[in-house]
Parts: sequence; C-alpha cells; structure tokens
Amino acid sequence: ILRLQNGVYSKSKETRLGPASSSPIEIISIKIEQSEDKCFGGLFLYNKLGLTTQIPSVIEILNNKSSYNTKFGNTQIRYVRIRPKITSQTKKVIIILEVIKNIKLILDIEIKATLNWITKAIKTLNKNDKKLLFNVSSDYPPRVCAILGNILSSIDIPLSNKLMKGLNQNSVYRVGRVADHLKNSKKWKLLASGTKI
Repeated sequence: ILRLQNGVYSKSKETRLGPASSSPIEIISIKIEQSEDKCFGGLFLYNKLGLTTQIPSVIEILNNKSSYNTKFGNTQIRYVRIRPKITSQTKKVIIILEVIKNIKLILDIEIKATLNWITKAIKTLNKNDKKLLFNVSSDYPPRVCAILGNILSSIDIPLSNKLMKGLNQNSVYRVGRVADHLKNSKKWKLLASGTKI
C-alpha cells in the first residue's frame, strides 16, 4: 500500500508485469464520484462523458467553497467554485447544465451529437429531477436557461414554458452554431453569430 497524501492510499494491483498501483487519475475519480459536494468539470468531465477525445492537462473539479490550483502526485488539479449548490441530488443535473454552458468549447464532436446527449440525459430524469434541473438552472446564465428551455420544449412543455417566462424577452443570446441545430431557436432568441433579429 502506497501513501499518496494524508488519508489517501493506493493499493497495488497484480498485473502480468507485476504489481501496479492505481494512477492518481483513478484515485481522484473515485474520490470525486463518492463525494457529495464536488463533481468534475471542464474537459475532464466531457472526456468521461464521451463527448470529447481531448485529454486535459489539468483536471477541473467543481465545488462550492473556493477556487485554487493544486497537485495530486504529478497530476495538476484546478478547483473551481461555482454558484449552484453541489449535493448528491444535484450533481446529475449540474453535469447536464455544465455541458450546456460550455457546449461551444467541446470542439471535436458535432454540436448535434452533444445536443443529442443532453436530450437523452434529460429524458432519463424522473419528474422530481426535472424540477430540480429547472430550479438549479436559475444559477446559470440566461443563455443556458434559453438553450435548456428550447430542448425541454420537446420533453416537458410546462417546465419549458416556465423557463420562457423567466427570461428577459428583450434579450438576445448569441450561441454560434448551436442555434442552427435547435428547433424554434429564434423563438428563444438563440441566434448564430452575425444573424439579425
């Protein structure tokens, strides 16, 4: 058993080449997945979800306390403080909202494929979790709520209508090529770059 840091140990695993310890990334993944107040963000999250093949040089961990950089073994970690409260109940909807928020940054997959992932993820939620998704979305920028509302219009019309009512009807959201893959994007004021209102 190898001690990596206070309270964190790695147990060797037998392989054909002899004993091998768990990698720092494996250990971090287990810790964060078991945590009730932290979750992954950024490229590491999108890679784990199968939305990108990019390998991040820094692992991003979302939390509600503070933002800072640290290392675990030789692995660079960036803790990022976010507004929505992370709990065992909200983690799954925060992951969906983080994907929506950063959809334009997921570069090596078609936007349509990412939108399909979001739609499928929402459809797996039960009624209470959909309400939780709606409630937590209020901690995200209005463009996230507009994209979410647009997607929900084909899944849960009452929640979609609630999101529409909460948006400033005079606002416009420039979301690039995302707008080209959404139905009724102009209704939600979701416009591609350069598109006139």
